[in-house]
Amino acid sequence: MPAAYYIRVFCFAYMFDVINSGNLHAIQALGRSDITLILDIIKKSLYLVILVLFIFLSPTPEIFVFVNIIISLIAIAVNSFPNRKLLNYKYRLQILDLLPNFIIAFIMGAAVYLMNLIKINSILLLAFQIVSGMILYLLLSILTRNKNFIYLVNEIKKKRRKHETVA
Repeated sequence: MPAAYYIRVFCFAYMFDVINSGNLHAIQALGRSDITLILDIIKKSLYLVILVLFIFLSPTPEIFVFVNIIISLIAIAVNSFPNRKLLNYKYRLQILDLLPNFIIAFIMGAAVYLMNLIKINSILLLAFQIVSGMILYLLLSILTRNKNFIYLVNEIKKKRRKHETVA
């Protein structure tokens, strides 16, 4: 249980990895590995400076996990910058594309978190949270006609049809 706080903060920090990896994959798909190398050098240099700065200011574990959020936000800024020129895909458009997913995930996460108020066995509570979180996420995705969810479902259907015709 003491690690739960850290896991929550890390989950928040790493939710931005979707944006970061999408930006990097787009650059690599254009055959511009030179740009990804430059971006990595810039990011690692900034990470090192920030990490050293925070270690000297406050060497507590809480600060360390919050540094990860700062690092994730910096990575978004650094990784999305080239896509503005290469693909005319501005940061605002990226956020608008991902916003429905973040909203659905936030609602699901809040609902699952509030289930902690139920006083039952922790293993049973965890199982209940997982199942209800999955169901809530699916329902919200269907109700909002989330385009990313629809795309995923259609891809799964294509793979099943392809597998059925081969078998």
